[in-house]
Amino acid sequence: MSYFWENEIPEGYYDKAISFDQKSIYSTQSNWHKTTFESVSSKTENSETLLDFACGSGTFLGHYIKKETSVGVDISKSQILYAKEKYKNSGSFFALDEFKFEDYENHFDTITCLGLFEFISIEEADYFLEKFKYCLKDNGKIIISTPNFKLIMRTIEILLSRFGNIDYSEQYKTKYNKKTLTKILKSHKFKKLKIKKIISLFIFLSYINGKLALKLNKKFSDIFKENSGLLLVAEVQK
Repeated sequence: MSYFWENEIPEGYYDKAISFDQKSIYSTQSNWHKTTFESVSSKTENSETLLDFACGSGTFLGHYIKKETSVGVDISKSQILYAKEKYKNSGSFFALDEFKFEDYENHFDTITCLGLFEFISIEEADYFLEKFKYCLKDNGKIIISTPNFKLIMRTIEILLSRFGNIDYSEQYKTKYNKKTLTKILKSHKFKKLKIKKIISLFIFLSYINGKLALKLNKKFSDIFKENSGLLLVAEVQK
């Protein structure tokens, strides 16, 4: 996994792809990530200390959390270098081989892990969940996002692998749905567990009319009360 993320993803790729200029409203990728970040950040409002694990180039901490007490960790050293330069006032950033879980026992109010679990094995997910639990304060929470790999998402995956800027098809290791994600999280005996589904097919209208796409996407979530969507967002409490 490390070779792909270090060598195939350009430095700052996700930060630049998400962007916050006027043109970004017409980007499906940008609106997908912004919708995710907005949903997750709304669950972290009372968090003084936050770890963003698999932080990429630092966009979530830099644009949505904006606290110097935050910590970002990623496997890619080039993305961490980018984050340290651009978002140095929004937290401390570490490459995975520099970060020591043992230094953060009972330290974080919240740990976010967005878009990682689909790229690691079940065994690796179990390992990181135990490490996250170790680093959480009592009653602290973990928020995880991963695609909802049902029929529609599998079709989208095929299309993106053929026509997207980067082909992730060979990188997926575990394809979760609500049932399988619930199973692995329950095995770690957290106090509370809830999983919501966000992001609808309307997000793909962004390239035609971004504002309309976001409006319809929100309406869809409101109608179905986040019980239907292409992305799973799980929240568990220690």
